[in-house]
Amino acid sequence: MPISILNYPVHLQEGLKLNRECVKSQGSQNEDRKVFHRDSLEVSQLSKNREIIRDKIKHTVMQSVTSFRDMRAGILKEVREEKGQYGYSDVVNACRLSYARLYSEIELRHGNEQYYKTDGTQLTKEEETEWLDMQYGQEVEWQKSCARIAAQGQASPAD
Repeated sequence: MPISILNYPVHLQEGLKLNRECVKSQGSQNEDRKVFHRDSLEVSQLSKNREIIRDKIKHTVMQSVTSFRDMRAGILKEVREEKGQYGYSDVVNACRLSYARLYSEIELRHGNEQYYKTDGTQLTKEEETEWLDMQYGQEVEWQKSCARIAAQGQASPAD
């Protein structure tokens, strides 16, 4: 006897009776399985998306205008703690050491992995190096102007 269950044709042997309640419950179980499968696929995709986002965040570089100065200040703090004070040559050396450390971080960062800017576009090693060069140049100009002002203050006669 040909019948249809959930749009699938089924043939029953002669003498067998169809228990419609059982067929309905089987149909609802199949629907539940489909919904569960779809939900688990959605959760799986959400998990993948979460991992992609975590990876992007982990590989996003935020170039702070203060990072160079903060590193230089940290180095000078160590020098002051060690010597009790620091001079202009210590400032120059701290700037050089800051550049070297930040450049080393860039080299390590761009070894095998891709990094991104905060807007999501890819950040290249060259762009980071250009940024570091600009920060170094600005710091050098700032330190020169501070040295000129200090020299002018020492050259002025006391009142």
